[in-house]
Amino acid sequence: MKRGKFLKRWQSKCNLSPSNPSLLGLNIGGGAEVKLRLRRPNNEWDFSPYNQILDMMLHELCHNEYGPHNADSFNLLDELRKECE
Repeated sequence: MKRGKFLKRWQSKCNLSPSNPSLLGLNIGGGAEVKLRLRRPNNEWDFSPYNQILDMMLHELCHNEYGPHNADSFNLLDELRKECE
C-alpha cells in the first residue's frame, strides 16, 4: 500500500474534521471511539498546540466516566489535568 493512501485512511479514522469549527472532540459509545480535531479549524495545514490536544483528549476521556457535562465531569477533568502537569 502506498504511504499516501495509508495516511489518508488513517486521518479519516482518527482525525475529526467536522464542518462545525467549534467541535474539537467527540466521544462515541462511552469511549468505544474517541475522535479529536488535531488540526486548527481555520488552517488545515497546521496542527493545534500539544497542550490543547491533550486537554481535548482528557475532556473526551472524562465522558467515559460521566456522559453529560456536569460538576462531576469537570472535577474529574481537573484531577486529570493535575496528573498531566
